[in-house]
Amino acid sequence: MSVYVVQEHIRWCDVDKGLVVLDLRRQKYFSLPASAAGLFHKVLESSETGEGALDPEVQAAADSFCRSGFIRLQAQRPATPQVVLKSCKAHIPFIRPDIPPKIRAHHVLRFIYACVKAYFSLRFFSLENIVIHASNSSGPGQQTHMESESIVIDLVQISRRLRMMLYTAHKKCLFDSLVLLYFLHGYGMRAIWIVGISTRPFGAHSWLQHETLLLNDTVDHVAAFTPILVS
Repeated sequence: MSVYVVQEHIRWCDVDKGLVVLDLRRQKYFSLPASAAGLFHKVLESSETGEGALDPEVQAAADSFCRSGFIRLQAQRPATPQVVLKSCKAHIPFIRPDIPPKIRAHHVLRFIYACVKAYFSLRFFSLENIVIHASNSSGPGQQTHMESESIVIDLVQISRRLRMMLYTAHKKCLFDSLVLLYFLHGYGMRAIWIVGISTRPFGAHSWLQHETLLLNDTVDHVAAFTPILVS
């Protein structure tokens, strides 16, 4: 039996009784009203429950979503692994009372490389390609949770000090998140890259998490955004 599935380059989330779709390939957001959001859910739920013929209204909506490139019809549902996003419980203070880690030459070189890589990624590649590459480039994660968190905190502190000499993160959250992500990958460290949205007015924001630790923002600030992209 054929089922409707969301396209690989599509991300979506429910916001304010409606639905927001992020098309990574076209790099555009689409807002669907409550009525369309309800039909979107019915189309996906019908595939999950294995229902036969759809109600005419739901079928018409499914055809429309297919034409828009949001979903597609295929023979069976793919087994796609999901990134588990845990609730943020803490963030790294911007001013820490302890002695900051020393900056070595390799830190400088890898941070500059991360900046160049982030710049060219955003300049020449779609979000779809950036997400695919970021997902395939994460570190091995062989350390224990405490060891890994301690290393990540030190690297974040180092990146903040180096960032002050090269750019400001103000209104550059996507670039800043990619720089930090690539910098951490250079040391075999994993992080989850999130893009969240808010409405009234519409806005988007990007940040990184390591387990429940927020790396480049504050818990209060990101609480205003609903995650739509988790990679």
